Amino acid sequence: MKITLPRQVLIVGEIRYCRRIGIVYHAGVLIQDVFQTPVALSEHISNDELSFFLVGRGLSAADIIKLREHLIECQACRIRLGETDAALNPSRRPKS
Repeated sequence: MKITLPRQVLIVGEIRYCRRIGIVYHAGVLIQDVFQTPVALSEHISNDELSFFLVGRGLSAADIIKLREHLIECQACRIRLGETDAALNPSRRPKS
């Protein structure tokens, strides 16, 4: 689970329980990590991080969340992600 608070605070955790109390729900969260400042748009994602993201290894859950949020906002990194994906996973040429 990801909780985003004002002033660029990101909390990553696991829901431990969820109970209905009247018309609302109370959830217990085991906090795993807290981040004070997410990656700024001016700080682009490194080639290594893009590669790790594509193969699904080498990044923590918090790193993946920050990377995905950056990709939503940064077209340049989305383009590089596509280029890296093409390099790591070349498609087979269709038979003539």
